[in-house]
Amino acid sequence: MKGSVILGEQPAAPQTAPEYRQAWRTVFPDQKVRREPRFPFCFQIQVRGLDYHGNPFEEHSNTADISKSGCRFSLQRHVPRGGFLAISVQGDDGRVRAEAALYSVVWCRTAGEGYEVGTELVEGPNLWNITFPECGTGGW
Repeated sequence: MKGSVILGEQPAAPQTAPEYRQAWRTVFPDQKVRREPRFPFCFQIQVRGLDYHGNPFEEHSNTADISKSGCRFSLQRHVPRGGFLAISVQGDDGRVRAEAALYSVVWCRTAGEGYEVGTELVEGPNLWNITFPECGTGGW
């Protein structure tokens, strides 16, 4: 019968992060698999860099999620993939901390009236002041 599917015994659903990553690789062999978990923490940040047109900018935003080696946030400006951004965290008093870290733009896509940006740490301090679990522990 056209369009019908015969279901056999279904494999067990993945239970651990390594099993999920392996299942993902099986279904999407050409896709990059995240090497560490993201955590949904909101930090107020200051972002400085060059926009898609090469114009310098400084913008305040909030992180949507963070990891040991990256973060995701929104901007009003389009930034180029592969570009570099200096990111600093703002304290509870709204003042920007002195330290900044250099991040590379991994992706930038439209989101609402602005852009959502995914970055990867190039160098600098742990801005989040969080001890992240090591990969391979805690089920990751």
